[in-house]
Amino acid sequence: MTSSENDQTAVGQKTGSALKGAAPALIAIGLVIWFALTNFDDVSVQFWIVTITVPLFVVIVIGLLLGIGVGYIAGRRGAKSGAKSSDK
Repeated sequence: MTSSENDQTAVGQKTGSALKGAAPALIAIGLVIWFALTNFDDVSVQFWIVTITVPLFVVIVIGLLLGIGVGYIAGRRGAKSGAKSSDK
């Protein structure tokens, strides 16, 4: 096997593993969006002093986006700390 064939195999393996990890996340996001769109009832949301009334799907989508953001940040921090601990 030549060096370029090894490089192509390594790239293919990385792409395949990334897609395997993304499939459950995409399915979960799709289910949450489907669930959110079936809930159009108005709900009251209280932020400390202020109370607002919004459709339930808006609350669900905001929760989804916040969860994705927190997961992304936690994943990046975990990857950085993992890299530091392997250097020791």
